[in-house]
Amino acid sequence: MTASIGKPYDIVAAFGGEGISENLRAHITKYAHSAFGSYGASDLGINLAIETDYTVELRQAIAANPALSARLTKQAESGAADDLPVQPL
Repeated sequence: MTASIGKPYDIVAAFGGEGISENLRAHITKYAHSAFGSYGASDLGINLAIETDYTVELRQAIAANPALSARLTKQAESGAADDLPVQPL
């Protein structure tokens, strides 16, 4: 990234609390080098998990490949689109 004054910046976006869709991640990474999530009980300051390069690539592969998605997820059962934060039971 380049600032208006000409100095380069390497921006990494971090989010927590809720997952984001791969469509939203793609939009964020137009402006940031990468975007990673952190999951846990933020009101208690407890971090249980983080996304890594591997997990991001896996999510992107699942989003891009319906056959892989069908084998690895329950999206067909829940009927939820990729950009909805749904946790099927």
